[in-house]
Amino acid sequence: MYYILISAAAVILILLFVPVRIILEYDKSAHIYLKILFWKKLLNKESRKPHEKNEKQTAEKKDKTNAGNKIKKILSLEDDIKEFADFTAKRCVTFEKLRFSLDFGTGDAAATGILTGLVNGAVYTIISVIHHNTTLKSFDVNINPDFEGEKFVFYLLCIAKTRAVHIISMGLKGLKLYKKFKK
Repeated sequence: MYYILISAAAVILILLFVPVRIILEYDKSAHIYLKILFWKKLLNKESRKPHEKNEKQTAEKKDKTNAGNKIKKILSLEDDIKEFADFTAKRCVTFEKLRFSLDFGTGDAAATGILTGLVNGAVYTIISVIHHNTTLKSFDVNINPDFEGEKFVFYLLCIAKTRAVHIISMGLKGLKLYKKFKK
């Protein structure tokens, strides 16, 4: 009997320290997939009915009235939120691969050139923030402007790695933060 309990405890401890790969992928057919281990889920599937949209719009109007109070609560928890974000970014998540590809054109060479500068500035700023605040092992960025035609092709692949222990600790810290927010 004790051998079974000890074996089960050993298996659970081993599983807590096994790396978990989380892949977020946006492909050319405008689908966003989330892959965790052997599980794959399509995230951007539209399944809302028309009457659900109307109910959602009325709920959003009610939420706007309470938005000011929620913002004040969030600002009062600013230090706790920063601590949670630092813990998550520096200790829990490792980005193994970040691949970004964008082929675009507006049909107007001047507008495409201006847009190229804006896109490069935004993309490399975001990647430098991610690289500075987390562990980013490799990244690949391809931004290809088409100065003659109109097109837009976007591809994003992000592979993040964490451990089950870190997910549990992030969940506990997030729950603690949520309880403070609800008070």
